[in-house]
Amino acid sequence: MTESNEYRYESFLKLYRANEKHIFRFILALLPNYSAAEDVMQDTMLVMWKKFDQYEAGTNFAAWGMQIGRFAVMQFQRKVQSGIVCFDSNALEKIIEHEEVLREKEDAYSEALEECVKHLKEKSKRIISLRYVDNMKIVDIALKIEKTLNSTYQAMSRIHQSLLKCVMQRLRQEETL
Repeated sequence: MTESNEYRYESFLKLYRANEKHIFRFILALLPNYSAAEDVMQDTMLVMWKKFDQYEAGTNFAAWGMQIGRFAVMQFQRKVQSGIVCFDSNALEKIIEHEEVLREKEDAYSEALEECVKHLKEKSKRIISLRYVDNMKIVDIALKIEKTLNSTYQAMSRIHQSLLKCVMQRLRQEETL
């Protein structure tokens, strides 16, 4: 694989992984059969990869993927010609709008959480990193930071409460702006 192809592949994977669940939820909403939705998601991903050179960098990757997914669902429904529910274009538009609103809320929450984590004390940041970046169990974190299991649970609880309070304040501030 050439360097430019490798960069293209890595760029695609990064965007795809960040938006995969949004696209899949959209497909699942259109095609409420989990197994069929997984198959359509695979088809959608392949088309997205083949057409990645048509994607405009900086635009909404999830919306682009959902559009491709919508066509993949319609193609699947034509193939199957069974009792699968088909939505009219107005219903599809409502689903797309709803998905965009959910994604915006999720993005706002993620941004607020990221900012709140930046303001934690270094010890708290380390504990959060061990738990959610390194995916360590609480018992292993306690051993690593040389604290009792109980005090580590209490520290995690305090950190979670602090982050929740901070995130809610930030989200309320954004709503009032």
